Amino acid sequence: MIRLLIILAGLFVFTAAAAWLADEPGTIRYDWRGESGTITTTEAAALIAAGAIVVLLVAELLRLVWRLPRIVRTRRARARTARGWQALSTGVVAVGAGDGKRAGRAAAQALNDLPDVPLAAFLAAQAAQLRGDGPAALAHFGRLAAVPETATLGLRGLAMEAERAGDHAAALAHAKAALALDAALPWAAETVFRTAAAAGDIAAALAQLELNAKAKLIDRPTHRRLRAVLLTAEALKGEDAGRARAAALEAHGLAKDFVPAALAAAAAVGPRNRRQALSILEETYRRAPHPDLFRAALDIEGGAADVRLKRAKAMAALRPDHVESALGLARAALSAREVAMAREAISPHLDSRATQRVCILMAELEALAPGDEGRVRDWLARAVRAPRDPQWIADGVTAAAWAAVSPVTGRLDAFEWRVPPSVGEPHLPAIDLRVLTAPDLEPAIEHDAVGAVDEEGEAEPHAIPGPSVPAT
Repeated sequence: MIRLLIILAGLFVFTAAAAWLADEPGTIRYDWRGESGTITTTEAAALIAAGAIVVLLVAELLRLVWRLPRIVRTRRARARTARGWQALSTGVVAVGAGDGKRAGRAAAQALNDLPDVPLAAFLAAQAAQLRGDGPAALAHFGRLAAVPETATLGLRGLAMEAERAGDHAAALAHAKAALALDAALPWAAETVFRTAAAAGDIAAALAQLELNAKAKLIDRPTHRRLRAVLLTAEALKGEDAGRARAAALEAHGLAKDFVPAALAAAAAVGPRNRRQALSILEETYRRAPHPDLFRAALDIEGGAADVRLKRAKAMAALRPDHVESALGLARAALSAREVAMAREAISPHLDSRATQRVCILMAELEALAPGDEGRVRDWLARAVRAPRDPQWIADGVTAAAWAAVSPVTGRLDAFEWRVPPSVGEPHLPAIDLRVLTAPDLEPAIEHDAVGAVDEEGEAEPHAIPGPSVPAT
C-alpha cells in the first residue's frame, strides 16, 4: 500500500512538472564535442526522463542477474520441501495401511528432502517398526530423543522398542527420563507404575500412583481401587504386623466390596477385636458374597458346631437369596448334624443352574440317607455336567488364591472372581465312592473344600466350601 502511494505521488509530481514546463516554455543552448545547438525545456525534460528510465531498466536487469542464483536455489528448496511433505503424506498413509516397503521409501525421501523436520524422523521410525527393523527404529527414535523439542516423543519410541525386546529395565529408564521432562506424561507415568507393581515394589508403586492422581492422569475411583489393591498386597506380605494391620484397614476403607482387603483386615484385627473383624467381614459380604468371607466369619466365631451354625445363620441373613449364603449355611448345618436345615437352605438353588458345588453338597446330603446310593450317583453325575463355580481368574489362568498382579502379564488388579470359561471336560474334586458305601462309616464325600464333615461331626478348620478346581 505504501509503495502504491509512493508511485502515485511520483506520477503526480512528474505530471505537475510537465504541465509547468509546458506553461513556461524556454530554450537550452548546448555546446558538446564541437557541436552546438538549442533544445526546448520540454525536450530536455523528455530526454532526462528517458535516460532515467533506461538507467532504471539497466539497474533492474543487473539486479536480476545478481539474484538469479539465489532465485534458483529458493525455487529448488521450495520444490524439495513440497516433495518432502508429499512423501510424508504418502508415508503416513502407507503406515496406516501396513505397507512397510512403501512407507520406508517415503520415509527415505522425506528424510532427504526434510532433514530438519522431526516428523520425517518419526515416519522413518514407524516405517522401521512396521518392517520389524528394531535397530533402525532405535536409531531414529534416538535422533528424536536428542532434540529438546521432540525428546519425549523419542523417549516413548525407545521405551516401546525396549518393551518389545523384553528389556523392561531400559523401558523403565526411558519412562523415568520422560517423566523428568514432563511429569504429566500418561504413558511414562503408567509405565513406571506398572513396572513397579509387577516387580512387587509396593512403596514405589504407591508413590507413583499418588503422583498420577495428583496429575489427574487417573480418576478418583480408579485411584482408590488401585491403592486398595496395593495396600492389600502389602498387608498380605506381613513383614511388619503394625504396618500390615494399618494397610489392610485402609484398603478395606477404600474398597469395601474388595474381598481380599476385607479378609486381610479381618485377619489383622481378629486377634485383638473379634467384633470389629466380624463387622468387616459382614460389611463386605453384604456387598460381594464370597465363600472365603463366610468361612472366615465362622472361623473367627470359633467354638462348637452349634455356635458356628448360629454365626452362619447371621451371615446368610445378610444376603439370603445368594447361593453362597445357602452353601455356607447348609455346610454349617451339616456340621451341626442339622440335615433338614441343610436341605432347606440349599433347596432354592436346585434348578437347572445348580453349580458343581451345589450338586456335590446334595450328593453328601443324599449319602446320609441309608440305602439311597442311586440318588447319590445321580447328583454326582449331574455335578459332572453342572456349571462351574466362580474362581479367581487373571488373563485366562485360574488360581487357588487372589494375588495383586497377574502371573501371566504382571498386570495389577487382574484377578477377578468369576466363572472360568469352559474348556474341555469340567474339573471336579476327587470323590471316593467307597466311603459312600462303607457299612461301618457314616457316608461322606471327600473334597478339597473346607467345611467337609469329619467322623466326629465337627467341621474342618481353615476350609473353603466347594470343589477345588485345578488351574488351567
